[in-house]
Amino acid sequence: MKHMVTIIAILFFVAILKAAQTPEFQGKSPKEVVEQLWKTATEGELLIPDGWKKASRVFVQPSSNLEAKVINVISNYYTVDRPRIDGTTAKLIVWYEDVGQIDSALRFIPARPSSDRTAYPYNLVLAPSRLTMIGPELGPDGQKVVKEMKGPSLEWQINGSLGTPWTTVNTAIRYVLERQTKTTDPATRKNADKTLITLLHYQ
Repeated sequence: MKHMVTIIAILFFVAILKAAQTPEFQGKSPKEVVEQLWKTATEGELLIPDGWKKASRVFVQPSSNLEAKVINVISNYYTVDRPRIDGTTAKLIVWYEDVGQIDSALRFIPARPSSDRTAYPYNLVLAPSRLTMIGPELGPDGQKVVKEMKGPSLEWQINGSLGTPWTTVNTAIRYVLERQTKTTDPATRKNADKTLITLLHYQ
């Protein structure tokens, strides 16, 4: 009997030790992670380097450099499905309508006509959280070096990395207007006029 009590006590201690070593989950749910990413896109944050870098942090493979030649434009309305969670993985779909693309010269390229909405799948995994550390040393640009370390907790992250930046029609209109006011190229300004007229029909 005494031997059995000792074994139970050891097993109990091992279970406590294992639980203490297992990272706890913290942060947003899979749906909240994707919804926040899309909210960022609708606000135009994916069209600027700082916003792109920040949004990229929710991906397993962050991409800090915004090097896009085109911007995808989608409908003002989209739907984020309820996720299917299986242990440390999750899947969900975002539904929206493709509108077209805007290139670097502010030309609009319409999407192929379709009666069906686009279904974009997301796969998420529970991964170690990220901690941002600012070091004392300066980089080549004169700014302090920012380092990233794995945190003690787990968080939901999207598999892969950010692809082509996208935003909704309303924000795309604002983006084209802002770019138009900053350019002195007559051709680009003319492209912007045509693009704005087309986008207004999708509001």
